[in-house]
Amino acid sequence: SLPEGTLELVTLRTRAVARRLSRDSSPTNTSRRRAAPRACQVGERVAWFAGAQAQAVRIDRAQLAPGHVVRGPAILEEYTGTTLVPPGMSAHVRSGGHLWMAAD
Repeated sequence: SLPEGTLELVTLRTRAVARRLSRDSSPTNTSRRRAAPRACQVGERVAWFAGAQAQAVRIDRAQLAPGHVVRGPAILEEYTGTTLVPPGMSAHVRSGGHLWMAAD
């Protein structure tokens, strides 16, 4: 934690693979979606999204299960990394614990 310091990204990598989803596996299928339980929330903090401040809920990523949905602004914290969910977006937890980001 460096509240007074600046952040420098030395290496940033991303990889995306897109596959066509069948109707049954669509992340917009509402039959299995449910909001992440309050027990997953570990607090709130101010975060910056596209140059604007927003009060973001902090979520313990390890507590999320397939079917959970986290609406932004949110910060998903885990041991090996952090995922930002911007305002107007949602993170859907898929089978295997993978995240699917989608616009609300």
